[in-house]
Amino acid sequence: VQKRKVLKADFSNIKAPAGPQDFKYAWHNKPESQGRTGTCWSFSTTSFFESEVKRLTGKEVELSELYTVYWEYIEKAKRFASERGNSALGEGSQGNAVIKNFKKYGILPYSVYSGMLPGQKFIDHEQLFNEFRSFLMKAKENGTFAEGFIVNNVMTILDKYMGAPPDKFEYDGKTWTPETFLKDYLKLNPDDYVPVLSIKNQPYHTNVIY
Repeated sequence: VQKRKVLKADFSNIKAPAGPQDFKYAWHNKPESQGRTGTCWSFSTTSFFESEVKRLTGKEVELSELYTVYWEYIEKAKRFASERGNSALGEGSQGNAVIKNFKKYGILPYSVYSGMLPGQKFIDHEQLFNEFRSFLMKAKENGTFAEGFIVNNVMTILDKYMGAPPDKFEYDGKTWTPETFLKDYLKLNPDDYVPVLSIKNQPYHTNVIY
């Protein structure tokens, strides 16, 4: 009879956490539902930056996840136009898209822009995305790739389902733009943050395209 080889480990001297109370917690806003959308990338990364604002300034601010989503749709449309319809379309993205759009478009507080229409209580992007994708597929079918035409029509779709984000707004007794709110109120510098990943199909310790 062949003997079985068994691997054993002694954990008796390891001090493991007994429960959640043994962990140190960073401040964070309460979790928010992303509803029926593929926008986890924005909700999770925005939550991280809310905690960063608290760490850096002591301010407790709720930021608009869907403001970043709005502009990511625009960025997807621009890429679709520049690549003549050969780029993938989906609701998903990456955490570094938040950093990219912060740098380009700034950010709004949630109280100024929720990304929902008056009276709407649950986020649902099914019709929005279907209309977004249908328009771009029709543009591709017709060979229409002028960026201005593409972006203007996509903005019309986004405004219909999400509302148009403001260029200026009042907050904490002052007037801000999304850019000045990011820099002067939140004190966030997107260049201070580097997304890190660990996957086996890319070499470690290098800058890679994800």
